[in-house]
Amino acid sequence: MTAAYQPDFDHDRVYGEQGEALVERLRSLALAGSIETKRKRYPDSQFYIELAHRPRGRSEYVKSGLNVTRSDYLAYVVGDSGVVVFFPTRLIRQYLRQNNGVPASERDGGNPTKGRLISLDAFLTWCSALDEGQVTRAGSHGSAAACLSSSASLTRSPLSPSGRGALAQPRNTTGPDRTDMGVMRGRGQKEPS
Repeated sequence: MTAAYQPDFDHDRVYGEQGEALVERLRSLALAGSIETKRKRYPDSQFYIELAHRPRGRSEYVKSGLNVTRSDYLAYVVGDSGVVVFFPTRLIRQYLRQNNGVPASERDGGNPTKGRLISLDAFLTWCSALDEGQVTRAGSHGSAAACLSSSASLTRSPLSPSGRGALAQPRNTTGPDRTDMGVMRGRGQKEPS
């Protein structure tokens, strides 16, 4: 049997201060231009992560999105809700390297994209397992605590260029049509368990 949560002012205060420090770090990163921002129309927990696009007039896909960003975080503005979800790019890369999410593509317009659709719930569950040592840390750079806003992510310096490896292209392009700005065309698809 697990013990129920017991309030502890000193512990709770420190935990709250760590959250405040993360928000301040995000503010600093935003001012420095180190957060890539996307906007999605539907207020759901599915997020499209672009990995490649086919430029106009070309027949081949080239790396784009997460494969080329130098940003420390991806931020998704969710519709008109005022909610913004931040993903540490190093953890999204690691999550996708482990073949999480479902292949997805956007074929509208003259610049189609390929990527993966991830569920926020599945990502947070993965982060919890990673933080508890239940998921392989291969390719990670430091603790997975950034998922959970622990102090380890607040004191670490920004990632070195060696921590910015590119992801493999998706194996197939089936999935819901989405724009590269995270706008979902087909709703209701859940990530496989």
